[in-house]
Amino acid sequence: LKTSTFTNSGRNRWTVDLQIIAAIHTVIVYPRQDCCQENMDNFELQILDKDYNVVASQKSSEIEPMKIDFSFNDVEGTYVRIITTSTFQMIAEVLVHGSELGPVPPPLTNFALNKPTESSSIQSGG
Repeated sequence: LKTSTFTNSGRNRWTVDLQIIAAIHTVIVYPRQDCCQENMDNFELQILDKDYNVVASQKSSEIEPMKIDFSFNDVEGTYVRIITTSTFQMIAEVLVHGSELGPVPPPLTNFALNKPTESSSIQSGG
């Protein structure tokens, strides 16, 4: 992957607005691969509802991970947030798979694709 997000603010966060209410099945996080995987050793992944209330969360404590998989049991959410306490947060890609809530659920879809994101800080050179 040739792009990544890089934050540097102490309590770093990254959030994606799915712009829908989704039944979230899995979230896959890919840390930056060309360096610094240790900056993603310990982080918390949160699912938030439309009012920014945390409805589910899981922690990762993998050492220098290449990919981190999180499984959820159709947790309803609108936002997915990653919080780290390391000095830097370096994320290459986040996939959010689930179904849009409605009368007939579609097949699994990556709801995070091309949606707006925000970070606690922005650094260049990542």
